[in-house]
Amino acid sequence: IIKATIITSILQSEMSLPILYNFYTSSCSFRVRIVLNLKKLPYKYVPVDIIKARQQTEDEFTAKNPNQKVPTLHIHGMDISESKVICDYLDRTFPQPPLYPAEPVLNVRTHEVCEYVNSSIQPLQNVAVLRKVKKEGDLDPVKWAQFFIRKGLTAISSRIRPHRGEFTIGDQITMADAFLFPQLGHARNRFEIDVDKEFPDLAEIERVLSQDPDFIAAMPKNQPDFPKA
Repeated sequence: IIKATIITSILQSEMSLPILYNFYTSSCSFRVRIVLNLKKLPYKYVPVDIIKARQQTEDEFTAKNPNQKVPTLHIHGMDISESKVICDYLDRTFPQPPLYPAEPVLNVRTHEVCEYVNSSIQPLQNVAVLRKVKKEGDLDPVKWAQFFIRKGLTAISSRIRPHRGEFTIGDQITMADAFLFPQLGHARNRFEIDVDKEFPDLAEIERVLSQDPDFIAAMPKNQPDFPKA
């Protein structure tokens, strides 16, 4: 009886885990993984191949996210799409540690950095947009993305300058770090931008965050769908 009770308890615990539908190299998925880790929330990882298999277009996934994009988080009986919405929901429902500063100016600057990444950079470098640019325009998709990434990172560097500490905003990890870190990795590895040379201040933040266990665990290379050599 005791053994059966333990097994039942384990099964119920697994069933109640948040389920993250995501792709290892997606920067939007990356930022949600960081926040889940910072909140110390265990979750079930479900890979969705958005490149080769295009699983995001399948009926099963579309039922969870009609916009056919990753990430999608199933939690508390509902499916939530859009990474900023997911991250803010997690911060409200699991308030420790808080990822937005209480001080009004720092709070605003944190939101701004998130939106610079979320609205001004990432949508213009995502897979669907670059496919469209390549198919219908005479533009180089990489150069297209580089332009908007550089513009956005320049704005972030300027905006955070008065508020920088060990991290993006002050000396505590905030939501700004969860959004900036994956974007810097994409700029560096996917779009061949020399972050160290062009944005040394942001590169220093990246270096510090790259040593944090919650950020390390969220890195693409540490995900189960990362291609094995």
